[in-house]
Amino acid sequence: MISDESRRKLREMQLEQMVEALDNQEANRETYLSMSFDARLNLLIDECYTAKNNDRVKRLLRCAKLQYPNADINTMYYEGRDLNRNTVLGLGTCGFITNRTNLIINGFTGSGKTHLACAIGKESCRHLHRTRYFRIPEMLEMLNLAMETGHSITSTVTKLSNYHLLIIDEWLLDIPSEQEDK
Repeated sequence: MISDESRRKLREMQLEQMVEALDNQEANRETYLSMSFDARLNLLIDECYTAKNNDRVKRLLRCAKLQYPNADINTMYYEGRDLNRNTVLGLGTCGFITNRTNLIINGFTGSGKTHLACAIGKESCRHLHRTRYFRIPEMLEMLNLAMETGHSITSTVTKLSNYHLLIIDEWLLDIPSEQEDK
């Protein structure tokens, strides 16, 4: 069907997913023989697009460093938690990100704030938004390290502003010291 040279060129163009889709069509030749060239090409493009999109979501999830990477809005437990399912699912559309609206989740210790935030963060990655999870102590340590190494806090804040969704956990759990307060 397709030459080894063409496969090499596709891999060189980082289209490994297309090579796999072509191999799939070759392995199931009887299924695809009755289809037109255009239909087969459309299937090939769809498979390649889906695979590349899935790879991008996996990369975004890995870079988000969520505390609970398995948290999922669709499998959340709502009973006895005073959460409105429709509201939470509405947050899963990530409209608040595109509208540039802040979201603050508050509640008692152990009520599931972090789990909910991670579930929203995971959904954000699925919508191809750059997301990052931080605990306040980690963020303060990062800012202190930037000051100690001679980097400006402005450059660190600029890096943080490149995320579409920044999840900041444990906000004011401890009273900040005078050094951290500045």
